[in-house]
Amino acid sequence: MIRVTGRNQKSEIAHAIQQYNESDIYSYYEDLLPFAREYHASPSACTVEEFCKFIMDSLEEKVKANEYLPISMIVIYTNLDEPIKIAIVENYIKEIEKKNLVGNVVFMTR
Repeated sequence: MIRVTGRNQKSEIAHAIQQYNESDIYSYYEDLLPFAREYHASPSACTVEEFCKFIMDSLEEKVKANEYLPISMIVIYTNLDEPIKIAIVENYIKEIEKKNLVGNVVFMTR
């Protein structure tokens, strides 16, 4: 896992990663962000756990469709700043990596 933190310019980093290797971006943010290939969930519509389960289910389907080859990279874009919620996402990322669903996960938080 690669962790990017900060209040500004995270979207530019995510956009650059996506432009470089066509990574999917899973965003947990109030507003829909201007990314291509973005899977968006709003914190007002679902919990962090539901968002993470959605990511896991999505990746399992993609890997299965890709003859069980892992996805090279994804970006998880959030503005989370609460340590408990960040830990929940990090635990799911560890599970994603353990299941060999993704080669690299870029996790963005505040």
